[in-house]
Amino acid sequence: MIELLISSSAAGGLNTEKAFKIGRNLGVQGIELLPYKWSPKGSSGTPEKMLDLARKYNLPIRGIHLPFWWDTKSLPQVIRSLYGLNEKALHLVYQFLIGPGNKNCNAFRLMEQCPEAYILLHPDTFRQMPTEDKKRLARKEVFFENERIKKGENNTFEEILKRTIPYAVTFGIDANLMFDPRHYQTNSRRGSIKQRDLSEIWRNYRPAGLHFSFLGQGYNCVLPDPKTWDLLKEAIKENPPKELVLEIGPNKERDMEKAREIIQKDLGI
Repeated sequence: MIELLISSSAAGGLNTEKAFKIGRNLGVQGIELLPYKWSPKGSSGTPEKMLDLARKYNLPIRGIHLPFWWDTKSLPQVIRSLYGLNEKALHLVYQFLIGPGNKNCNAFRLMEQCPEAYILLHPDTFRQMPTEDKKRLARKEVFFENERIKKGENNTFEEILKRTIPYAVTFGIDANLMFDPRHYQTNSRRGSIKQRDLSEIWRNYRPAGLHFSFLGQGYNCVLPDPKTWDLLKEAIKENPPKELVLEIGPNKERDMEKAREIIQKDLGI
């Protein structure tokens, strides 16, 4: 059975409570949090505060996104993998505000308090982590997302399925693929990877997770166009994911409502 969740990125910025409110109103089953975006200073973004919100809105924390990169020395390679000055500048701001993953323990602290939550991270971040931190993910359900790829690396899915997942399994990790259509479409538009139909990708790689996130003008998350969705929904019904995460936005509540209606109508969730 597919579990329907909402990403806290739907609220934008640091207003995590708004994401809980939206999720409760939409009737989803849980929330996928991006705790690495919380400031480590003060109490507004502590794991304790997040657990209080989960109880307040009766919306369990089902997913936890680990940071973009693990230590400062790996930041240059992350910057090189990004396109556009805006993206590069944003990551430099993140470095200044919250530091690298190994300095921001909120995600790991929350993980320890939410043993039932899966972990979401990028393949290169996983490779940057020291062995002792990789071992902390043993027996956890971990999703690797197709977000950052190197220029000229034509098949990020093969990279995840043939290299990252088998490597993660050696640490006792329950490793899976999380497919984010927007990231795929963005890299296709930029010419980094070959353009392919989303339904073809789904049938070929059978992801265990789906971010309901599609590309509009610019690089923003929007609703899928009807033709794309008609094809993709049939592929999804043939091979349903375990997790389906609403990631429209930020701050597009009406689009979130429409996305919820689409999923209810076409997938029966």
